[in-house]
Amino acid sequence: MYRGFKMGVKKFLEGDEEEPSRNPVAGGGGPPYDGEMEARIAKLEDFVSEARMELRAIDVRLGRIEMRLDAAATKADIQDSANAMIKWIVATAALLGAGAITMMTFVLNSATTKASQSAPAPIVITVPTHAGVPAAPQVLPTR
Repeated sequence: MYRGFKMGVKKFLEGDEEEPSRNPVAGGGGPPYDGEMEARIAKLEDFVSEARMELRAIDVRLGRIEMRLDAAATKADIQDSANAMIKWIVATAALLGAGAITMMTFVLNSATTKASQSAPAPIVITVPTHAGVPAAPQVLPTR
């Protein structure tokens, strides 16, 4: 229907068609409108009511889609989750590596220390000897 109107305007502008009538709604039958006009208007009214029902159904579906989109994760949410997982994995790997190095150091130090360790050397304390033993201090008489 739109295409036919467009072609009619095009023909009019090119000069192939005479000027359209002043009342484009009127069919050309009887005074003021022909009988086909009522049938065409009835079809248009039916179409409008069907279109309204379809628009309501589309509106309901659109509401459901909006609810799903609100609950769905966005690209930024997924990226944030991926970054958080990467941080946890790197931190866990670093801690496990540090723990493994600490355990290996402890085990190797314990194994080599026991194998090379012998009985401890005795501690010898020497006391100097004097030629003479000092005399006991004298007690002075009190007055």
